[in-house]
Amino acid sequence: MLARGEYIWIAESDDLAEPTFLETMVQKLKAGHGLAYCRSSDMDEYGNKKSDFFWSDGLDSNRWKSDHENDGLYEIRNFLVYRCTIPNASACVFRKDIAPLDCGFDKMRYCGDWLFWIKLIENTSIAFTSDTLSHFRHHESSTRNKKNKSEEARKISEYLAIIQGTRRRLKMKYITPEETVNYRWIDAQFHLKISPPKSLKKRLIYYSNVFFPRLYPFYQKVFSR
Repeated sequence: MLARGEYIWIAESDDLAEPTFLETMVQKLKAGHGLAYCRSSDMDEYGNKKSDFFWSDGLDSNRWKSDHENDGLYEIRNFLVYRCTIPNASACVFRKDIAPLDCGFDKMRYCGDWLFWIKLIENTSIAFTSDTLSHFRHHESSTRNKKNKSEEARKISEYLAIIQGTRRRLKMKYITPEETVNYRWIDAQFHLKISPPKSLKKRLIYYSNVFFPRLYPFYQKVFSR
């Protein structure tokens, strides 16, 4: 990494930040946290506001509407294992000395940031500011937009690789019935033809097939009795 400073901000050139963004984030880092981030809003390619929707709200509608601090491992186990709850790199500032440059994030096209945040906060803490201090610009060519079939396949394979790898490291081997709802966004995003059944037991079978194919026969046997 060529950056020489103590803190890193990935200031994406087409996004916008409020004048108080850096001051607010650096204060959090100086308090001892390894990563600080804020709420962000969406705008179109011309700079017009699209919405106040924040991707993390899909996991918990209230949590990211107030400031909070948290242990990194707890954050991963309860939130980042389900979706990338740090969705905008421009809205983050982190300590350079803990940047996980060798974690393999650079080999991913669609969710290297998700892997990077998980590895970065494993041994530190994070701080979140609910003020909207960052604005993400959407383009037609954005990696967030729908791609052709081969690229969509690559995208979902990267998602599943992160989820599987994270669950293994945290020894979260089995997806519980209560957890399945946290993965519904995958169905919604990729418009899968087979939606998870309403029954908790049947949903567990469904998701074990999606995320842990080797365990699928076991779940099917146990819960189809």
